[in-house]
Amino acid sequence: MIFKDIKIPEADKDYYFSRLRDIYSEMQKRYSIVADALKFTCDGCSDNCCYTHFKHHTIVEYLYLMEGMYTLDESLKTEVVENAKKVADYTAEAEDSGEKIRILCPLNKDGLCLLYSYRLMICRLHGTAHYFDTPKGGVEGTGCHRFEELSADMRSVPMLDRTDIYRDLAYLEMELRKNTDLNLKFKYSIAEMIAGSF
Repeated sequence: MIFKDIKIPEADKDYYFSRLRDIYSEMQKRYSIVADALKFTCDGCSDNCCYTHFKHHTIVEYLYLMEGMYTLDESLKTEVVENAKKVADYTAEAEDSGEKIRILCPLNKDGLCLLYSYRLMICRLHGTAHYFDTPKGGVEGTGCHRFEELSADMRSVPMLDRTDIYRDLAYLEMELRKNTDLNLKFKYSIAEMIAGSF
């Protein structure tokens, strides 16, 4: 995969990125309703999702994240890229040996995301109890350990419906792929994306 070959015309960026921000904004509203109901936050969590190894599948989110990389000053961007290469190498070795991966995202510095406003969908959704409908039936998740602790004594746990958020993101991704001929398999971690792009 040559990440630098994945691009869209500058004239189209505003369209796709504006649509993506709208999806993120709607998701954040729903997330806040569920999180606020339990006073759930990630503050001070030592086992947060930034240590979880996610593979991402959307080119539109990859392009938006890379847009964020160019907002960093050169020295910080260089630091992130070098760290991403180390994380990508480590995770490749761990996957080959079957080791469970727990390593901090290269965009996390001093406990905060350097590209918080550009972060990908799963980074925004992680933590709360949730469900989404699929053609094969509904899928539910109980949330992270902190959310489970907060909801342990509740008869009815508030849940984030991800269904149409995922659908809207999938439609946007399909539209971008169709209009740009970027019809390729995409399954990479944030470290792999950054390491392969700079």
